Amino acid sequence: MIASTPPHLLLGLVFALVVIYYLANHVSRKRLPPSAPSTIPYYDHTRGFLEGGERLYSIMKAHAGSRIPIRFNLPGENVYLISSPELIRTTLYDSKSFFTHHARARFIQNVLGHSKAALQSIQNDTSGSAREPLPGSSTPANKRILRMQQVSTLDVISSTASMAEILRQFTRVYDEMLDESISRGGWVELRDLCGFMRHIGSAAVITAPCGPRLLRDCPGFLDAFWTFDQRVHFLHMALPIWLNPRAGRARAFCIDDVTEWRKGAVDMVKSAPRCIDDDMWNEIWGLKAMRLRNEMYVNFPEMDEYSRSDADLGILWASNDNLVPTIFTYIFAILRSPSLLARCKAEMDQARLPTDQSSGVADFDPLILIKHPLLKSVLNEVLRMKASSLIGRTAREDFHVGDYTIPKGSMALVSAHLEHMNKSLWETQPGAHNHPVEEPQWCGFIPFGLGYNMCPGRHFAVRAVLCTAARFVHRYEVVPQPHACGKWPEPEKNYKTFGYAICAPANVIPVLIRRIG
Repeated sequence: MIASTPPHLLLGLVFALVVIYYLANHVSRKRLPPSAPSTIPYYDHTRGFLEGGERLYSIMKAHAGSRIPIRFNLPGENVYLISSPELIRTTLYDSKSFFTHHARARFIQNVLGHSKAALQSIQNDTSGSAREPLPGSSTPANKRILRMQQVSTLDVISSTASMAEILRQFTRVYDEMLDESISRGGWVELRDLCGFMRHIGSAAVITAPCGPRLLRDCPGFLDAFWTFDQRVHFLHMALPIWLNPRAGRARAFCIDDVTEWRKGAVDMVKSAPRCIDDDMWNEIWGLKAMRLRNEMYVNFPEMDEYSRSDADLGILWASNDNLVPTIFTYIFAILRSPSLLARCKAEMDQARLPTDQSSGVADFDPLILIKHPLLKSVLNEVLRMKASSLIGRTAREDFHVGDYTIPKGSMALVSAHLEHMNKSLWETQPGAHNHPVEEPQWCGFIPFGLGYNMCPGRHFAVRAVLCTAARFVHRYEVVPQPHACGKWPEPEKNYKTFGYAICAPANVIPVLIRRIG
């Protein structure tokens, strides 16, 4: 029927729908913030959000530093870009005006594929994850799933003992895989340093919380995981899966593997209840938090096996998508500057511990590493220049900004990358005159978000990056490939994962590497 409709009638129908939507949003007393310019109303903004990556970045970057919210018109909803420092603080700090509930529910529904019943348990919980329920919430204490997830998982992971154990397991696997790949002797040629370190880093990040069984018993998991990672934006936009079948297959593959991993752990404990104790880590469950997380879901029968597995996949994705590329970017920033490398190694040496006799690997105290200003400032600059997360909040009520109103239920977005690369904020800071924004310089930044909902793994991430870098630069020498004439290639920013993860290089980084320690 549609195929036989004259083109002018279809255009008329589209125009009528646009007019109706415009009137629905404007014939009220609310004065909406100005819309971002577009050549074709609604189409340009919609295409940018659907495609994501470079296109989404390009339509947002012109509005960095705006003192007022900027509206992006999408079918059925408007999204508002928040940019000024004052508005960012309000949006991310003020839980009475903005909350994360809808953004979290949308992600777990579209990206992870929660069942309807499991999703409903999340949506019904309006209490938040803090100790005290959010004002106005009527969620019973035994149904506060967000709080229970916080206590059983994030609070455990953030504890001093757990953080030390997960860091120990992470560095152990990282070192072992490096040694397997780079044996003592001559130079080894690597076609792409970033891809090499991503493979090793993701294996270590997954083994640290889950133990060795997941990757040992499911050898295809890592490839499927990074295929899933590259298609998170497609899934988030809830597009028909037939448009990108690899996205659906990769997610299903990962969830099936995680399900088998959990069933294996449960069966092992049933057959030998004494095979685990209350230690922070064991080879059956990995980190204690993963076992407690599974036990917590017993209180929520609507969390079926599939939903438990996709929730665990979410934990693994959140642990990998920023930490792994940050480790590479931090080490690469040090390697390509001989003077910086020497200065960083001097600070690292002040945190050096006795060498592990069993492995021969130099060890370092993370609590001392994080206190050294140069090491921390280099990390801050890596995060400033590469972090790209879009931080989403939903307006609880109509939110007024001067004469403008962000309507209740609207999505507000803060872009870490746009703020970090905003020349008006960075090149006008004291001491920053005539300092190009593309070159490292320290200043305030928001790579982990702000307020109560800051990234709960940020403390572990900082320690993991610094410890990994210290062990790596003391054990390996890395130089550009000879055909590069001794010059390091300039990494090109890849905006494919804009809004979700660190901008990894768009080009390969070929190197020669040898073990020296």
